Amino acid sequence: MSMLEGPIRARFACWLLAAAGLTLFLGCTQQPRAGTPAGKAAGSPQTTPQTPAPAASAPTGPAPVVLEPPDGKWLTDAQGRQYFLTELPRVEGQYRWVNPEKTQASLFYGMVFDIASYDDDSFQVKIYKVEPREESPAQRAAVPTPQDKEKVVASYRNGTGSADRLTFEPFNQGLPTRGQWRNGFKIADMNNDGHMDIVHGPARKSNGPPVIFLGDGKGGWRRWAGLQFPPLGYDYGDVAVADFNGDGRLDLALAVHLRGLLVLVADGPQSFKEWGRGIEFQVPGKGGETGGFSSRTLEAADWNGDGRPDLISLGEGPRLAVAGRGENRVSSDSAYGPLVYLNQGDGSWLRRDELKDGTRLFGEDLAVGDFTHDGHLDIVLGSSVQDDRNILRIGGNGGEWTTASLPGLRPSAYVGAVDLADFNGDGREDVAIGYLSRELGEWRTGIDVFLARKGGEWERRGVVMEENRKWLTALDSGDLDGDGKLDLVGATGNGEIWVFLGKGDGTFVREQSPEIPPSGGCRGYDVRIANLDDDPAEELVAEFAGESSAMFAPTQCLNEGSLTAWKARVKK
Repeated sequence: MSMLEGPIRARFACWLLAAAGLTLFLGCTQQPRAGTPAGKAAGSPQTTPQTPAPAASAPTGPAPVVLEPPDGKWLTDAQGRQYFLTELPRVEGQYRWVNPEKTQASLFYGMVFDIASYDDDSFQVKIYKVEPREESPAQRAAVPTPQDKEKVVASYRNGTGSADRLTFEPFNQGLPTRGQWRNGFKIADMNNDGHMDIVHGPARKSNGPPVIFLGDGKGGWRRWAGLQFPPLGYDYGDVAVADFNGDGRLDLALAVHLRGLLVLVADGPQSFKEWGRGIEFQVPGKGGETGGFSSRTLEAADWNGDGRPDLISLGEGPRLAVAGRGENRVSSDSAYGPLVYLNQGDGSWLRRDELKDGTRLFGEDLAVGDFTHDGHLDIVLGSSVQDDRNILRIGGNGGEWTTASLPGLRPSAYVGAVDLADFNGDGREDVAIGYLSRELGEWRTGIDVFLARKGGEWERRGVVMEENRKWLTALDSGDLDGDGKLDLVGATGNGEIWVFLGKGDGTFVREQSPEIPPSGGCRGYDVRIANLDDDPAEELVAEFAGESSAMFAPTQCLNEGSLTAWKARVKK
């Protein structure tokens, strides 16, 4: 089951499932909207969640979404099924007819709908009545006891207190305040002027090439005009920065949604050329069947130890499988698991992946580092597959790797964000996990840090937990207050920024950061901590993206997103 991208999409998906005559499962529940007061924080001892009181006769588990006709009147078809009609948009390229009679159409990720009628702009779709199912004896016997609930609640408690040590000031003059800036960016000095720059792929729906915002070291930014890129099928996704061809200049690599990976090396002061023989990149509608790998997360690192930076990515998973007139379909059978392209140094690349093993893991984040402390790089993967704990990849000689689980990962969890850093100063890289879990019918959003111990063991320490479905979508670490201890920053699905100041022993205090406003309902897609000026303390950069919905969220994410930065100052 893939991670739901926020309550708006989840609610819409439930309608689609019902319209297709499918059973409503876990995600289709009457849950509070992300960011509502229903969420209860557990970031400090004073806010520890209380054990919910058991209900003697109330049913357990999530309540199903109830679909009712607006006028209360059900229609009945020839088979005796009750239904009502609702209108869905008819957009070329976003549907295909299933039968010659045009009474069924495949819409929205391949689901089949019964069509009552249609015109140039819309379909009248049948939404069938879903009869509630009775609980089986086994389900009734599995009702958790108060002791069961208390044990689960206790596992989420943590000692993270709160403080207000910092003041955050805008450091974003010239950065875009509108647009869907996703799924990731990097910070590097691209023009060799001594100031860090922000490197980004094109904003979603911008139909343009990559973008570089040049920094002046004082919180001012300007878009680098005059950059020349080869005319390719660019779209949004993540970006990596490294000197791929060894000429002393920084180059770019892009993970492009639905299309594959691109490598662009600098061949002049402001120009780039393609440098990716052997890397799959295909544009839908340009001929042939577009199979192959695609991703929205990407890192550059020397995976096989030959001195050249390689590409490390993670498949983005299933995607739309319909096509418009004259176009080819987008395959969805190979964008799974991690993939490494080994840099051969001459513009060619060798592919290594897990497809032969049949992996079905996919996600939107990964981190690379030597957490086994053996001199070889390893990977920790985000996972949009619920309850998949096999998120570690242990690297070895020649660029091969083995799969391992992360013991202690929360049950029934999605891993939306990951980070690697030495949080307790013992010389070993630890793993930070941003999760959305569901235990005993309760959704929880939180962060855990897994401290690496001798012998490959892990010690889990809870950092924060809130009882809601915000979910953690980005994580990064760095030194925001300049005290030499690593801090941790996260972004959530509803656009909040969470700041935790490290104590140097693997524990944290939650910084109250009222100067960082919510994003207006736009999802936080990436956060970075980096030194953007001459001050020893580092700065915070974040990006947001989303869209409003006239039906479900007319006031959310009206600007569609932004790219912004803050400077932290210690209060006197």
